[in-house]
Amino acid sequence: MTDYPRKYVFVWTKWRWQNAWSLNRYIIPLQCSLAASPGVGTAKFQIPYGSGFWEDYTAMLDGEDIAGLSRAYIQITVAEEDNPLSSTSTVWWTGIIPAEQFKLMGQRVKGGFVVKTADQVIQAFGLETLLDTRLDTAWVRQGTVVRIDSLPAFNRKLRSGGIVGNRSSTRHRFDDSLEVFYTHVFGTEDTWTNWDILEYLIEHYQIPRILCGPRFGLTVRNEVREALEDIVDAYNFEGMTLRQAINQLVSRARGFAWAVDWTIADDADGKGGLFIWSLLDEDLTIGDYSIPAHAFSDRTTLQLWDEKSYIDVDITHDTREVYDKIIVRGAMIKSVGTWSMSDLQTGWTAAEQTAFEDAAEGTTGYSSLTDDEKKVINDKYRSTDRFQRVFTTFVVPDDWDWTLDGQIVAPRFDPKTGDWRFQEPLKANYWNVGKRFLPLLPFKEGWDYSGSDAVNRNPAGTEADYRRMFALLKDDSGRYGYAEKLPDRAATVRTLQDQLGVEVRFRPSYLLAKNHFSGAQPASLEPEYDYDDLLVTAMIETDQYLQLEHTLVETDVEKTLVISVPDAELWIVTPGTVADVDAEGNPVEYLSTQEIRDDRDTLRSILAAAVAWYGKRRNKLSVSVKRLEAVVHLGQMIESVNVSGFGSAGTCVTNIDVDFQRNTYTFRTDFAELDIRRLVGLSGAGGQFRVPTLRVAGAKIGRLEAEQSQIRRELNKQPLRFEGSGSSGGGQTVTAGMALFRVTSARTSNFYNCRRQVVDHTDWDTGGAVDRIDDLNTDNVVVFNVAENGLATVELTAGDLLYGWQEEDDEGTVRWLGIPAAHAWWHT
Repeated sequence: MTDYPRKYVFVWTKWRWQNAWSLNRYIIPLQCSLAASPGVGTAKFQIPYGSGFWEDYTAMLDGEDIAGLSRAYIQITVAEEDNPLSSTSTVWWTGIIPAEQFKLMGQRVKGGFVVKTADQVIQAFGLETLLDTRLDTAWVRQGTVVRIDSLPAFNRKLRSGGIVGNRSSTRHRFDDSLEVFYTHVFGTEDTWTNWDILEYLIEHYQIPRILCGPRFGLTVRNEVREALEDIVDAYNFEGMTLRQAINQLVSRARGFAWAVDWTIADDADGKGGLFIWSLLDEDLTIGDYSIPAHAFSDRTTLQLWDEKSYIDVDITHDTREVYDKIIVRGAMIKSVGTWSMSDLQTGWTAAEQTAFEDAAEGTTGYSSLTDDEKKVINDKYRSTDRFQRVFTTFVVPDDWDWTLDGQIVAPRFDPKTGDWRFQEPLKANYWNVGKRFLPLLPFKEGWDYSGSDAVNRNPAGTEADYRRMFALLKDDSGRYGYAEKLPDRAATVRTLQDQLGVEVRFRPSYLLAKNHFSGAQPASLEPEYDYDDLLVTAMIETDQYLQLEHTLVETDVEKTLVISVPDAELWIVTPGTVADVDAEGNPVEYLSTQEIRDDRDTLRSILAAAVAWYGKRRNKLSVSVKRLEAVVHLGQMIESVNVSGFGSAGTCVTNIDVDFQRNTYTFRTDFAELDIRRLVGLSGAGGQFRVPTLRVAGAKIGRLEAEQSQIRRELNKQPLRFEGSGSSGGGQTVTAGMALFRVTSARTSNFYNCRRQVVDHTDWDTGGAVDRIDDLNTDNVVVFNVAENGLATVELTAGDLLYGWQEEDDEGTVRWLGIPAAHAWWHT
């Protein structure tokens, strides 16, 4: 049997980090632990007071001499001889004592003297708890560098999926008389990387130097630093602690771990102690972002059969994250096309159209009215909700076969190859129930799609937004124009909420009834456009996912992993799709590549990484050693064990527990809780791998749909937006989103029930004091008068006018805000 030399354990304390350690033989170490993030190291000590002697024959302290050690630093060292200053002495644990507990055990009489006995129990925590400082200020460059009393977010994530930076381009010099250091500050020139943020936080948010605490520095391999320099994301750490922020920047989900470990470095005058390492046994690449493998120089092999002191060994084959099939699934594939009336049908009945044409003909006294009087009451009657769909609503038939002019709108996609299937069947299966047009198009404003390659005509440095679904109409000269931008009278165009179709609404709606309105009762205007010429370009969601799959034939575990990447998109364009109108009024067909948005390469990178990571079996270890021997250190990788059939371990030491009373040393290993989805888009400041506007289709379309639903409920199917509806008189253009309301009654406090107003065309040119503003309909809309914000009184009465506009509240609900017309700034 192998004999192992006895180990001697010593406990040291000090009150100031800059002071020398003082040996304290009266403190008995019971146990200690080291833990990788997000864990915290702990240690427990005991000081007995009362009668008795120590091994060196010194007497125990009397209970009267109980000493307070709160906020003292404490350290455990282990040596091979009973000499605390021996060359064999090594540091095993360092921490701080936040609190103490005393257990009084009564008095005893010893040699005629009364001795008070007690146990002082000390619970200490690792030095990483010193990083629990609050993040609540920031250094910003506003001409000069100044400190503000809040912490802005590091970078800003756009709704389109990009990152806008707010970091200075250069580092600023800080000199607090005790130390000189350099960090970036908040500015406007560049983006923060995870490494930049770590440097900034570590330097600025540790315990103030005047309190003489230890100074933590970053100790990493170059490969780890480069990986952290490649990560660009947006973070809001306001109100968090420094340790919480570090846990987000260096997390197991990204393949890294960190710890404060003064067993490796203890430099009282300098920095050290915050170590970052990779948890991966092999390099892993996703697109152009790589996570480095753990350093080969910091790996070891365990001889589990040969080492007799290993008294408790557990090896866990972890198959929970081993799968036989991996699917990386993006969003539903979306297709763009142009629908003509050969693909659409009217959304109103013949009976509704007849009633619309007859209008007020059957009312009492109608026959005695003049034509001008008939026109007025007929127009008002036709604007009621009864005729909401007449000459406005066009729907796709329920039996539509997903072709437009013979072209397939949804080709069949093969998830095994990631390509379109060119063998039968060419068309994907579909189900028309529940379908609807999406409000956005993949075409960007200011881009020219008339050639074989799309050309960006926007000024350099500007970000173009996506265009809305649009409708084209033809005038008497045969020229097409956008329905929402017609020069004399414009329409509003919106997708139907509960049906696959579109609403094209003029005011009055019969302006779209040319060649379909003969024989109708008199109207104020003549129809100008024929809906038979209608062309609608829209995007529709298909019934197949953008997804790639891979089968791991070498595994025997029948499990499938589905990694969801909901903002990965594939947008295709049906041949013949109209993207614009040329100078002669002719529709311009889209001629560029069929895949106008293609994130398949993103999914391929994720799939490759997932296959490499999840397709490999890893072993977790838990080993107890019956001796006080530091056989491993925190963060070290156990590369293999000499046990037949178990292969490589490939896991890092994440916990070490020492029991000084039982003389046992236990360590455990674990692997990264790698979140492949979270690593999407971590390409670095260059952003090569981040797909531009990655979240547009998911987040933006979803947000717009929510807005539409809310507005539809409030306005009872009134149009979502109003584009320049020009007046024939003054030619003024209504500001987008602005509306005019008339108060019907006060609701509560500064909320009012109002009716939407519209300019009466008939009264426009009438002289004298004529009310030219009429109710659009009889529906009430709740409008908040911002001029009364914070007031309890009601200032408006029935008949008062408000200018209203829409705003989102902090939870995304659309509200109507208003200012009394008499208060509006343009009237002052």
